[in-house]
Amino acid sequence: MVFKWTEQLAVGVDIIDNQHKELFDRVNKLIDAFNEEIDEGIVRELLDFLGTYVDEHFSFEQDLMKHYNYNDIDIHVFSHKLFTENMAKIKKEILTNGVNYVLTQHLQDHLCDWLINHIYKEDRKLGTFLRLNGKQ
Repeated sequence: MVFKWTEQLAVGVDIIDNQHKELFDRVNKLIDAFNEEIDEGIVRELLDFLGTYVDEHFSFEQDLMKHYNYNDIDIHVFSHKLFTENMAKIKKEILTNGVNYVLTQHLQDHLCDWLINHIYKEDRKLGTFLRLNGKQ
């Protein structure tokens, strides 16, 4: 496991924290598949599975932001958009060139760092806002 959840990343809203833990699990499965040189079809399935989960999670967060009139919604949604676009680039590269070391490093270095930073900065701020407005 390369990508590790810690309680320091908790936002204090159980459903979001549980979704983040699941997201970490799915990213780790994808990284493991890259590192173990598993069949590219399985890697594509894992990438699709991760992409679907990310979309569902981002939609859930964005619905909460709208419901509770979160002030920084535009910044947060834009951040989600950047991540989604980056995932699409990785998927396209896999379909074009297959799995390779550079792609694996990009996933580990860029996407994992992005997720940790996003959760630590943006999602924790959202969690504080939601708790102050009655969402636990």
